Amino acid sequence: MGWEQGDTLATTMFNVFIDSVLQHVWAEHAGISIPSTSVGLAKLVALMYADDMVGFAVDAPQMQALIDCTRTVLNRWQLRASVNPSDASKTAVLKVRGGPKAARIHAAARGVAPQVRFTWGDVVVPSVKGYKYLGVWVNETNTWDEHFRMRKQSAAKAAGAHHKIMTQVRLPVHLRKLALTTVVQPVLTYAAQVWAQTSLRRDLDSWQMGLATRAFHCPSTASHLCLQQEIGLCPLHVTCETLAIRYWHHLQHVPPDRLLHTVSKAWPAGKCNPWASNMGKLLRQYGVDEAVAASYGTQEFHGYLAGKAMAYLKSFWSEPPRSYSLAVHSRYTESFGVGTVAAKNARMRKYLGKLTAVPGYTLCKGAELCMHMRLECLPLNAMRSHTRRGESAEAKQLRERCPCCQQAAETPAHFLFECSAYTQLRSSITGQIQHAHDRQDMAPWRALLAFEDGAFGPTASFVLAAWQRRRAVLNGREANGVSHSMALPPELADSVAVAD
Repeated sequence: MGWEQGDTLATTMFNVFIDSVLQHVWAEHAGISIPSTSVGLAKLVALMYADDMVGFAVDAPQMQALIDCTRTVLNRWQLRASVNPSDASKTAVLKVRGGPKAARIHAAARGVAPQVRFTWGDVVVPSVKGYKYLGVWVNETNTWDEHFRMRKQSAAKAAGAHHKIMTQVRLPVHLRKLALTTVVQPVLTYAAQVWAQTSLRRDLDSWQMGLATRAFHCPSTASHLCLQQEIGLCPLHVTCETLAIRYWHHLQHVPPDRLLHTVSKAWPAGKCNPWASNMGKLLRQYGVDEAVAASYGTQEFHGYLAGKAMAYLKSFWSEPPRSYSLAVHSRYTESFGVGTVAAKNARMRKYLGKLTAVPGYTLCKGAELCMHMRLECLPLNAMRSHTRRGESAEAKQLRERCPCCQQAAETPAHFLFECSAYTQLRSSITGQIQHAHDRQDMAPWRALLAFEDGAFGPTASFVLAAWQRRRAVLNGREANGVSHSMALPPELADSVAVAD
C-alpha cells in the first residue's frame, strides 16, 4: 500500500489518513476536561505532530480505552504503531503524579497498590517514569531536572563537535563566538519558552560561560561578567527569559477558541500556576508593561522587549548579584565601563569584532592576548603569584620578578611600559603609551587597551611580539634558536614554561 518515495501525492494522502486517526480518537475518547472561558468546558484528548501522537487520560481504565481506540482506527487503515515491550522510547505510558510531594506519597504506597498493565492487543505497553516527546523530557513529578540534564548532554556533544572551531586562535573572535551562539546555544535552550525554574536558567548560564572561558583560553577564575562584555556574549539566562516573555506575548494574542489558549489559562482553583507566577516575576524584572505589550504586534513587541532587555543587562553588568565576584569586575568596569548599549542592538562590544575582521593569525592572537590582559588573566609572574606559606619576602620578589630584565616585578604596567627587553618593540607606540601613562588614572595600561580609533593595531602587534620574546627568553633561546643571555636557569625556566 502507499505511493512511491517522492511521489507528490504522498504527503497529501498521509495527512488524510493521519488526520482521520486523530479525529476518530477525539470523537470516541473522553480525555481530560479543561475549564474554558469560551465554551464552558473543553477537553484535551490527543495531540499529533506528523506521526508522533500523545494521548491523555485521567485514570488507568480510560488510558486502556484510549489505547484500544487508537489501535482500532489504525487497524482499519492498515497502519502499524511502534509498540515494543523492551523499547520504551517508542510507545509507553507515563503517569504524572502531580509534583515531588505526590511522587513521595505514591512511593510510600507503592507496595500496596498493584502495578497496572496496559496492553496493545497481546503486546504489553511499557510504563515509564520519563518520556521524551518532540525533544522535551516530561517526567512523573512535573519537574524540568531531567530535561536540563539531557540538554546539557546534547549541548556538550555539539560543543565537542565544533571544539576545533571555537578554540582556533587563527579564526576571528566573532566567528568563534558565532559557533557558540548558533550551534551550541540553541541546543542548550530548547523549549526555554516554558521553563518555570529561574535557578536552572542561571545554572545553564554558568555552564555556557565555562565553555566560553575554555574556548577563549581563559583560566576558570576569569570573571564571567568581564568576559561577557569583552566578547559581546549575552548571559544565557537573559536569552532564555527573553524567549519566555516572547512566548507569553504570543499567548496573549491567541484566539480564545484555540486549544492552546484554553490550556494556558486552565489551572485548578486555589493553586499557584508556576509558569504564570514565573512570568509575572520576569515582566516586573524587565519592566514590561502588560497593557503596552498587548497593544503591540509581534515585530513591534520584539523591538520593545529588546530595549527592555538591554536596560536590564546594563544594570546587571553594572551592579551584578552578590553571588558574583566583584574584585576583577569592579576594576574592569571602572576602566572600560559597561558595553555600548543600543536600544535594539544586542551587540555589547564591537572592539574585537572590528579588529579581528581580517582572519590573520598575528592580529587574532594579539587581540586575544590584549583581551587576557584586560581580564587580568594573562599569566604574568606578578599577576598569577599567590602567597605561599613560610615564603620569605626575598623569595616572593624573586618569584614575581620579570624573566626578561630581572629588574622589577612583572606587572602589566612593567610588561607594557618599563621592561628594557622590549624597548625596541615599544618604540613604535611610545607616543600612545606616554599619553596613557601621563593620564595618571587608575590603570593607564588599560586605557591604552581601550581600543580607541586606530590604537589597537600597533598595541596588539606590540603585545604579541613582546609575548613571543618573553616565551623565547623562558625557553632559553631567541626565535632563531640562539641562546639568549637573559635566559633563566633551566629548572626555573621549565617550571615557568609549564605554568605558562
